[in-house]
Parts: sequence; structure tokens; C-alpha cells
Amino acid sequence: MKKNKQVAQEIKKAADELVVVHAVLEKELGEDPHSETVDQAVAHTAQIEKRLDRSAKELDEVNRELEGGGGKGKREGE
Repeated sequence: MKKNKQVAQEIKKAADELVVVHAVLEKELGEDPHSETVDQAVAHTAQIEKRLDRSAKELDEVNRELEGGGGKGKREGE
């Protein structure tokens, strides 16, 4: 369980860092003409950011359920 929480924190940290990277790329490259490859890289960072955020939320939910605080997954009488 402790390892799950550590992983969740690392995912959140990576997502937060990716938000910053994405914002800087958009700001710095927003108005300048640049290659299609750069456009694809910027779009890809946004996709990764969303996936990391979704994964972190799912992992938090799983951790809550494992701790008994989520309510889901528990059978009556447990």
C-alpha cells in the first residue's frame, strides 16, 4: 500500500512537471512559425498530461478502496 501511494505521488509530480513544460512550449512557440514535428510534440505533451492525470486519479481511487474509504468493491458484511 505504501508503494502505491509513492507511485501515485510520482505520477502526480510528473503530470505537474509536464503541465509546466507544455505551457512553456506553447508560450515560446505559440506565435513563431515552426515545424510540424514541433507541433506534434506540443500536442503529444498535452495527451501525456491528460493520461498521467487520469492515471493518478484512478490510482488514488484504488488506494482509497484498498484502505476501505472508497465504499466501492466492498461486499456487504465486510
